[in-house]
Amino acid sequence: MPVTTSWRRHLADEFARARPSPTAPSTVEARAIMTRNGWNGLCVPVDQGGLGLGWHEAGLLAKELGRALAPSDAEDTVVVAHHLARTAPASLPTVLRGETTAGLGFCPEEPDAPGVSYFCDNAPDLLLLLGTRARTLDIHRLPAQERISPSTRVVGVQLPADRPRQESPLGQTKAAALLLRSAHLLGLSLTALWGAVDRAGTRRQFGRPIGSYQALSFPLAGQRARLEGLRLAVDMQLLRLDDLPDRSSTPTGLEADAEGLLEATLSLARECVGHASQVFGAAGLAVDTIPATCYRQLLREESRTSTASPSTAPRSAASPPTAPRSTAPRSTALIAERHPAPTRQEPRALWDDGPPMARLASLFRERTLPSVNDTATSYPAGLCLHDLFERAALTYPDHPALLSSSGTLTYRELDARANRLAHLLRGQGTRPDAPVGICMERGRDAIVAALAVLKAGGACLFLDTGYPTERIAFMLRDSGAVAVLTHKRWLDRIPDLPVPVTALDQVRTVLDEQPNVAPPPLAAPRDLAYLIYTSGSTGTPKGVEVEHRNLTNRLYWDASEFELGPRDVVLQHTALGFDPSIWEIFAPLMSGAALAPVATGASDPRQLLRTMLTMGVTALTCVPSALDLLLEENDPALADVAGLRHIFCGGEELQPSLVRRLHRSGSQAVLHNCYGPSECSIDVTHWQCTAAEEQGEVPIGLPIGNVRVYLLDEKGEPVPAGRAGELYVAGAGVARGYRDRPELTAERFVPDPFTADTTARLYRTGDMARMREDGALVFLGRFDDQVKIAGHRVELGEIRSALEERPDVRTAVIRAADGRVNAYVVPADPETFDPDVLRSQLRGILPSHMVPSGIRAIADVPLTANGKVDYAALPPVSKNASKNASKSVSKSEGTAHRTAEESSGTEQRLVALAARVLGVEAMGISDDFFAAGGSSLHAARFITRVRNELGFQVDLATFLAAPTVKELAESCLNAAADTK
Repeated sequence: MPVTTSWRRHLADEFARARPSPTAPSTVEARAIMTRNGWNGLCVPVDQGGLGLGWHEAGLLAKELGRALAPSDAEDTVVVAHHLARTAPASLPTVLRGETTAGLGFCPEEPDAPGVSYFCDNAPDLLLLLGTRARTLDIHRLPAQERISPSTRVVGVQLPADRPRQESPLGQTKAAALLLRSAHLLGLSLTALWGAVDRAGTRRQFGRPIGSYQALSFPLAGQRARLEGLRLAVDMQLLRLDDLPDRSSTPTGLEADAEGLLEATLSLARECVGHASQVFGAAGLAVDTIPATCYRQLLREESRTSTASPSTAPRSAASPPTAPRSTAPRSTALIAERHPAPTRQEPRALWDDGPPMARLASLFRERTLPSVNDTATSYPAGLCLHDLFERAALTYPDHPALLSSSGTLTYRELDARANRLAHLLRGQGTRPDAPVGICMERGRDAIVAALAVLKAGGACLFLDTGYPTERIAFMLRDSGAVAVLTHKRWLDRIPDLPVPVTALDQVRTVLDEQPNVAPPPLAAPRDLAYLIYTSGSTGTPKGVEVEHRNLTNRLYWDASEFELGPRDVVLQHTALGFDPSIWEIFAPLMSGAALAPVATGASDPRQLLRTMLTMGVTALTCVPSALDLLLEENDPALADVAGLRHIFCGGEELQPSLVRRLHRSGSQAVLHNCYGPSECSIDVTHWQCTAAEEQGEVPIGLPIGNVRVYLLDEKGEPVPAGRAGELYVAGAGVARGYRDRPELTAERFVPDPFTADTTARLYRTGDMARMREDGALVFLGRFDDQVKIAGHRVELGEIRSALEERPDVRTAVIRAADGRVNAYVVPADPETFDPDVLRSQLRGILPSHMVPSGIRAIADVPLTANGKVDYAALPPVSKNASKNASKSVSKSEGTAHRTAEESSGTEQRLVALAARVLGVEAMGISDDFFAAGGSSLHAARFITRVRNELGFQVDLATFLAAPTVKELAESCLNAAADTK
């Protein structure tokens, strides 16, 4: 049976909300509702102007129209439009726009026999006659005979036998039409049934509600059960139609079953309406009561459903029409026995309860514009990353490759340095798929090391020098690294492992003795290029294995799309180990562009802008929160970087307000919104922001070259445009999987049913998105508790695990909001619990962006009625975030801890600004900025505003060294004195 997925529930709600009330709509009104909502093309493929939905969804609509007591004429348009899309597409557009009304009729088996088709209220312009074949007639000029009885109004159109008719095969049209009539009658029956139930609870007889009498209540219960049984049977047959890959075919016997279901539904509808009349009594005879309205509509539907011939013209109220005769079995039980639910081929786990695998590809074609995944393009799939660099080095040997304050390296010089180090690594046992740790700051040596590792055949494992020693040790052990490259100053960060550790600044002489030519190649495109660790929901990080071919496709597309070349300079300022740094390093070096690494000051927006000016940067990649900081600066301003051509944003949701600020800043740079998980080689979609994105939503865009995207529901079925679904990625960018995590790899990297390649896989991103009519994707959020902090992917479960491993923590709840992480802790001993000590312990385990900004002790975790964490009931964390800091400082002498009111003028202004940046009510001048809820981005924003709003010229590094308002005030006063 069809699975009730979230988007189908939302669709059913939309159908229900569109029902007019309180009176039953006419045919004209119902058709207007259909046209206004675009439902005429419900089952028409998207590329023909429809919605690309199936017959099951059409059944939901038919049931709601029946419940609204609307004529079935309106839903006939859905069937006719589907038929025209297959047989006469030129006639389709006017039907979809409602300019041409369309209807259905059932004709006798004799193809040339005359007949009469009946319609409620108004005859359509175009008639589709269904018999042994489908015949389309233009009937808007045929005379219509109106028949009005005391209870209903029906319009009949006499169809001459010699009228020209356009014939076509039936396909699924007749079976679908019969099933939708059944669904419509089921809705009408439900309206009669629930009206009777309501009346039975309010009408009293002998002092009791009549609903308490079994003679009335038992039939109502029986009718409800039988209606549900018929609904399931109708849904089963609609699903049989939807499961067929070929929309022009119909399963054997389904038309006969549909006729049988229609007769059974008509019979039950008569019973429901008749019993509702009994429950209402004499009051039910009034014109606008539920029984009377249902009865009139039922007579119309009986007239329309009867076989079109003169003998089945509408009857008067005194002579109810008989149901159409059929040779098909009349019992739904027999139908189910003859035609059980289709047996599917053994599906993959994701699609156990969804449509057959063969149907998925055709569903996607019907529901998505063909251009969305038409991304095939040529790229050097047979080359590795270092091969692309070596080609650039041959083309531009004397062009600058690395720019820094200490000098410039040409492509020839950079290639030679990387070759010498590659020989050293090869001698230490570096081989394909073997990671080599690179633990050093951004700069020349880091770039040389990355290229050398690839030339030696290994895979890069970047180790951020800011990571805790314990995390670096885990990454080296878990990855199975065969060597580590570092500098002398970082040797104490490297654990004692049985692998060679080389400090590059200590082996200059040894490197000078190595050959300048590249070692014999070992790596192939399907070997690992790099290994990057991301936060893990189970408490431990997971290593994503990215192959050369994955990143080669991404970088080659970039170079072609954005015309990166020798005139460009790309800034390398993101932390090594954060996957945008991979793009910053390799995108320019395969294009002949220059790379400008920022060794220090990358977190200070002013320093960053000055570096961009000095180096002549033309391309910048950053998270939106970093762009926000750059736009706040004015000395220099972003617009002063005159050569800046491209700004690539990703890692966080890009807001329209930020797009508007950039466009109004005076900068000539083009803003690009990019999206992609680490498991798909940095980015998989792209969107160039224009003025349109200043006011509305900012899409994450369309897939890049050789990448395909799919939005699937809970059971793996493609969702229609405009509906929310989980984003899946396929194609050249999909990584190999997770390092030594086969179960997790199988869970997240699933077989790809949309291609004939049996080895292809889809990556389940866990991100929720919807597709616009133009095919662009819009990010909606996450399905789980993963969040983005300063562009970094953070699993809150890993932070919780780290907290609950502490002996002084009984349990913890983690919550992320406004770009920061807060922790609520139930301590083992509330008397001795110290949040600052706990935070200090976490800094030795977790990266800085994962350490909670605020930690608050709570007595118990608040729960909802169903046992889940009640996040709304959690108290503000900032009220005791700096509790220990306040206690310790209060013990010191004098004015070591003063409130804002007691502070000097400078301190007062600084502490007010700090509180505003952090979003807290108040803080003391000696409170630690980070303990009060700050992050590195908050600190950068605070210092920028100190410069712009208060006029103090201080460095971010100074504040980071002593992050209190008291110390900053002293620095500000000293800077002001120096200026004088």
